Amino acid sequence: MSWLKVAGRTVLLGALSFALAAAVGATNLPDFYALSVVVSVILCPALLGFIGGRGLKLSPAATLLGINFLPVVMALDARFHLGEPGGFGWLLASFLFAFAGWRLGRLPRRKS
Repeated sequence: MSWLKVAGRTVLLGALSFALAAAVGATNLPDFYALSVVVSVILCPALLGFIGGRGLKLSPAATLLGINFLPVVMALDARFHLGEPGGFGWLLASFLFAFAGWRLGRLPRRKS
């Protein structure tokens, strides 16, 4: 796959993750800490990792970059410019669940 196609698919996955984050933010999930952690750290990264692996056929690096680039930039900005601690533990967990979703998406399909 050419680097231009990979870049386009990575940007598409980033846009999809932004849209999913906006959709979750429009609900009342952010009001409940436990639910927001489960959705934003486990479910959404795993789903997007699966889409990156199965639907977009991206490598794990491109998938993780597409999903987590914006949160990483925001956490670094929060840490170094605003003085607030970044949630690097949550970001690491998010990377792990995104990779698990990608891995699940790359498993061969069963023939019926």
